[in-house]
Amino acid sequence: MKHGIDISKHQRSVDKEALSNNPPDFIITRSSYVGSETNTFTVDSHFEQNAPLLKGVAVRGVYHYYASERGWKYQADRFINLIKDQDFDFFAVDMEGYFNHPDEDYALGAIQFFKKVEEVLKIPGIIYTAKYYYQDHLRKYTAEYDNLPLWIASPEDTPSMPDSRDPDDWEIWQYSASGDASKYGFQGNANGLIDLNHMRDAFYEKVKSTSATPPSETPAPPTGEMANLYIQALNSHSHEEVAKLYTANAAHITPKRTIQGRVNIQNWYLFFFAQLLPNATFQLTGHSGTGNSRHITWTAQSAKGEVKNGNDTLGLIDNRITYHFSHFTITESEQDQKYRVTAQSLNVRDKGSFDSNVIGALHEGDVVALLGKSPDLYWYKIKTTWGLEGWASHKFLVLVQDGDDDHSEDPPWLKIAYQERGVKEFAGSADNPRIVEYHKSTTLHSSYAKHDETPWCSSFVNWCMEKSNYEGTDSAWARSWANWGQRLATSRRGCVAVFKRPPDPNSGHVGFYISETANHIRLLGGNQSNEVNIMSQAKDRLLGYRWPVHYED
Repeated sequence: MKHGIDISKHQRSVDKEALSNNPPDFIITRSSYVGSETNTFTVDSHFEQNAPLLKGVAVRGVYHYYASERGWKYQADRFINLIKDQDFDFFAVDMEGYFNHPDEDYALGAIQFFKKVEEVLKIPGIIYTAKYYYQDHLRKYTAEYDNLPLWIASPEDTPSMPDSRDPDDWEIWQYSASGDASKYGFQGNANGLIDLNHMRDAFYEKVKSTSATPPSETPAPPTGEMANLYIQALNSHSHEEVAKLYTANAAHITPKRTIQGRVNIQNWYLFFFAQLLPNATFQLTGHSGTGNSRHITWTAQSAKGEVKNGNDTLGLIDNRITYHFSHFTITESEQDQKYRVTAQSLNVRDKGSFDSNVIGALHEGDVVALLGKSPDLYWYKIKTTWGLEGWASHKFLVLVQDGDDDHSEDPPWLKIAYQERGVKEFAGSADNPRIVEYHKSTTLHSSYAKHDETPWCSSFVNWCMEKSNYEGTDSAWARSWANWGQRLATSRRGCVAVFKRPPDPNSGHVGFYISETANHIRLLGGNQSNEVNIMSQAKDRLLGYRWPVHYED
């Protein structure tokens, strides 16, 4: 018997390292459902987070919550398109009563859905349901269900099976909804719980045989000189091919961090190929060492820049990398260089002239991309991370050296918040629909939520958290954040900073910490002079710093 879990957005965030240290035999993740309000195919908000996690698990499943309100073909086509490139070993059709009105079309349509997905994706399917739902709403219309593999929901000592099926005629048994989510690194539902499942060994072997070798298993040892193999793998631009060169528990050590385990190393190379050196050409310039040690040097050419000083030391076991010390510097072309603002406030103009119009402002610490320079080299044409383009004085811009620092490792909610800068209240009786959208991330009554004059700093923070797949407070009250997540003893870029606002003891303000001076905190927040911007807040009004309980660095 194999042991596994099933997950969806309700399990919230996950600690990848904790999961990789204690992976279950299998994980089944929800991909999609039909929204009860929109009546359209909807992707689970945590699917992008959860699907890659399964790459390090021996058997990987995915399920769609089947709906009575839309046709089977509509759901099947979109489900297939969503998961076709995700390398799942099997799929499940989740059939339950919530938001459904089951009838004959529903029962027969699900079988058509099941058959089409199996036919197109060439992976086994399974039906998820409970005893009485099976009897009353599925088999009632066709005995064909008795021939389909069954994932039975039955939190009892033994599975409670439909009358038409034998007591042991199940492949997966969801036996508990009260598992400790933290054991697997998940935040879990509101009570910290997660669903637990058993899988029959025969079904496990069947679905496992449909998959390629996952990175947690050991592929055949590579043959050839490791220096050449490494450069060849880099030129394949495949994070999976590079990861195959490492042992399961290898360590990849860079000046900024240590990445432990083949699965995590594979994810690092995914970032490396997608963000740092996309479509690069790598060249081996030298190597030395024999036996279990190699020292290699290399260069790389990419549209985003070049590497002239690649310098790595490899430790080998059975011609596989077990530790890897890596150092390289990406030198960007001038057009790709980034600059940091040194002035407390710096105007952005539509032309390179003091007589031109001011179209925006930058703040100390902002990082911008260089687009060009004026003939006299006084004005730099720049572009911000939130899309503002214009001209600024070079006197208050300093070159960011070696990429050490454009805040590429900011938490996701802060990146989203930065992109919202400049959103402001409309004058008069009109309401900015973007601010109204912020309010919708809270439980604020509709009579208030439709106006941009309603205080919206907490709504903005909730919206940013929701967009980055983290749970907020769902409250439009700023001080609701004072007990959210976990308390930080010291500030951290992107943490939620909560302030009091005298004289009312119930009033407050909330936003995201950027930096600080002796007496002030620079806060990126909403409803600051009626817009999203960075403003200074007095330190003596600070109530505290908060951070999500589970966060993946």
